Amino acid sequence: MRILLTGFNEFGGLEYNPSEVIVKELAERLKFSESYSLLVEVLPTEFYKAGMRIRELMETFKPDVVIGLGVAVDRHFIQLERIALNLMDTVVPDNAGAIYAGTQIVPDGPLAYLATLPLDKMRARIQSLGLPVEISNHAGTYVCNNVFYLARHETERLGLNIRCGFIHIPPFASENRTTNHHRLGLSPHQIIKAIEACIDVLQETTASENRLRRNQSN
Repeated sequence: MRILLTGFNEFGGLEYNPSEVIVKELAERLKFSESYSLLVEVLPTEFYKAGMRIRELMETFKPDVVIGLGVAVDRHFIQLERIALNLMDTVVPDNAGAIYAGTQIVPDGPLAYLATLPLDKMRARIQSLGLPVEISNHAGTYVCNNVFYLARHETERLGLNIRCGFIHIPPFASENRTTNHHRLGLSPHQIIKAIEACIDVLQETTASENRLRRNQSN
């Protein structure tokens, strides 16, 4: 199984982007896996460059799975995204200074795409680790959603039968203030375990589907 895993560089005054830290750590932890080939890329937090790069990566690497990671600074849980909108709309500029208002990502594209990741199974597996997780119906309208939408658009344009989706992660807990004795965010270790759990689910799901196809062909 060939997995493309992406994160983003720092933006909006952040000292660093937790998604960049997580994908780099996963690249080290999983580089000797015999079950899958992992390609990790840190994308620029820019609408145009990130969109161009995700399409290039998909055409050249030809992944079986695409997982995008991004940080949601106001969340304290893992957020599995269900829907990518064909929309760029933000008052906060990207790292190139670009601002869009009600602009379609792909002018003739569909309004939205659904993720093709097994979200329910991924959520259940993360919950089994005792970690907070939700399935979200809105990936926002910033660069995260832009990459999610374009990745799904490429799967349709290229006729690829692959798993594709996006996961928002919270900031690291150690960088958040304590509110009412509750520490917001998750540790890097917790987030890594959650993403590894998602990859395990994908591997198991793919193996199960392959067995089913072999049985049907016999």
